[in-house]
Amino acid sequence: RRKLQSSSPDAPFIITGDFNHCSLSSTLPSFKQMLKCPTRGKRIIDLFYTNIKDGFYSSALPPLGNSDHNLVLLRSRYTPAVQKQPVTFRTMRVWTEEACETLRGCFECTDWSVLVCC
Repeated sequence: RRKLQSSSPDAPFIITGDFNHCSLSSTLPSFKQMLKCPTRGKRIIDLFYTNIKDGFYSSALPPLGNSDHNLVLLRSRYTPAVQKQPVTFRTMRVWTEEACETLRGCFECTDWSVLVCC
């Protein structure tokens, strides 16, 4: 763990699982528990630790099949910069067919050899 963190200090790290009577807060003080919803009955026994502060939010879903643990939906709080920027509208003019024909005629009459280097 320390080797990974020191070689890639800005990399996101996630530790997850069913930890029985275990808190990683003292072992990994820079990691935060992201689950805020119950995972079994009214208790949070499944943990999701990450070094990404406020990176996710969680919501409980019903258990799958005969499981006694709830499913947990984790969603990223990250919003891509593209979605943060206001939408830009541009007006484009469409050329008439007559204008296109005029341009084609100009291209056909142009001496392109003056632009080509030998």
